[in-house]
Amino acid sequence: MGYSPSQSFGTSSWDALVNASPLSKFIFDRPVKSHWLLPVGANNSIVSMGAGTPAVAEIATAEVGGFTLDADNESVSMFWELPLDIDLSKELNFRVLWSNSQSAATGSGRHYFVYGAITVGTDAIAVAATAADTDAANQADLAANIPQWNGWNTIDGASISDTPGDDFLIVKCYVDLTTITNSTIYCYQSRFYRKWLA
Repeated sequence: MGYSPSQSFGTSSWDALVNASPLSKFIFDRPVKSHWLLPVGANNSIVSMGAGTPAVAEIATAEVGGFTLDADNESVSMFWELPLDIDLSKELNFRVLWSNSQSAATGSGRHYFVYGAITVGTDAIAVAATAADTDAANQADLAANIPQWNGWNTIDGASISDTPGDDFLIVKCYVDLTTITNSTIYCYQSRFYRKWLA
């Protein structure tokens, strides 16, 4: 799926830009950014910010890996700095890239998000505990080790009042597994509205 400025209607071109009005049709005001979870450390597992202990796993001897969650409510978290140009009055979205190790149509997985706002210099780091306002739908699994994006989970606008460029969120993804035995998470993706062009 491609992305376009929120005021545009279909694809655009340089020729269209020259004669365009308003210019907002060509300004990408809702960026999507990827945040790869790169497993590092001396041990074979990490202690998650929630229940359980997701394993650091190499996938199919491919020399790439992620964090494998193999029980309901296991989780993995990340720091997410509030971008300097974010418009906090608008909704904020997160999703993850994941796969499982079983054959297609074995079962399904659901990936929920919770978050916690941290004001630098004031708040102690703590477990993310505020639920996203809208959760993504349950997803059928694909064939073994085929990555797929889950749907967007939404935090409503005006839910966060911290300072862009300084403060951050702890964002936690946890799973609900149906029949399938695991979900390996490789990457978070964020999507937000820009208040101005940085």
